[in-house]
Amino acid sequence: TKLEAAQQALADYHAANSSAAGNTAQPVEAAQAAIEKAMAARAAEASLSPQEKAQANLDKLRGRLEKSRARLAESRAAGDDEKVIEAMELTVQRLTDKVAEAEAALQPGEEA
Repeated sequence: TKLEAAQQALADYHAANSSAAGNTAQPVEAAQAAIEKAMAARAAEASLSPQEKAQANLDKLRGRLEKSRARLAESRAAGDDEKVIEAMELTVQRLTDKVAEAEAALQPGEEA
C-alpha cells in the first residue's frame, strides 16, 4: 500500500542518513509524526459505523462549501476575472449538490 511504501521510504532515508547532522532530525520527526497521524485517522475512520462515516463526510462537505462560498464572495468583491468567478460558482454549485446528496443519504428510510 501507499502507507507501507511511505514507511519503507522513511526507513530507507533513516538508514542512508543516520550519520547526517542533527538538524535533519526535525524534518524526519515531522514526517514520522504526519505518518502516525494519518495512520491514527485511518484507524479511527475504520472503526466508524456507516452512519458515522456518512455524517463525517457531510460535515467535511459543508466545511468545503462554506470555504468555497467565502472565496467566491472575496473574488467578486475583488473584481477578479469573470472566468475565475464562473469556475468558483461551478464549484459552489457542485458542492451544494454533493451536500444535498449526502443529506438525503442520511435521511432515515432513504436508500442511497
